[in-house]
Amino acid sequence: REGITDFVVLERGGSVGGTWRDNDYPGCACDVPSHLYSFSFAPNPDWPRTFSGQQHIRAYLEHVTDVFRLRPHIRPHCEV
Repeated sequence: REGITDFVVLERGGSVGGTWRDNDYPGCACDVPSHLYSFSFAPNPDWPRTFSGQQHIRAYLEHVTDVFRLRPHIRPHCEV
């Protein structure tokens, strides 16, 4: 499958995940149903709860990053 292959994603943090990487306090969870947090091109039918916790959302983001082979394009610790 062809597509764009020459791109860079600048990430201020040390890894993907954004707020779900940065916030890991006890009880940190999504306040909207988890299925709405899935990308349309990568649905997740296996959310453990309707309002999933930080660790599950972050794991999903890490999984999508790997499935779509984005990691080589990500430059961590790059603040814009």
